[in-house]
Amino acid sequence: MTRLTLLCLCIVFVTACGDPGANQALGTLERDRVILKATASEIILEQPVPEGTMVSEGTLLVQLDDTRQLAVVAGARAEVGKAAAEESISEILDEL
Repeated sequence: MTRLTLLCLCIVFVTACGDPGANQALGTLERDRVILKATASEIILEQPVPEGTMVSEGTLLVQLDDTRQLAVVAGARAEVGKAAAEESISEILDEL
């Protein structure tokens, strides 16, 4: 019986030696940065908002060079024009 009592006392003393605040963290959690992934790999022309400035939804953060995108749009418009011209020629030839 004395061994059991001695063992219980040892367990109580060992558990009482731990730091009760060891598993607690005090303070505030704030987000410092937000990582944005680029959806296009274009040259940055302008950054109208300085780094660290609070912004709201819809604020322009980066102005990219749109030269390549404008060329793609112009090419697509040319293809549409070409298809329309071929259709017109085909209709004229069908009437003959």
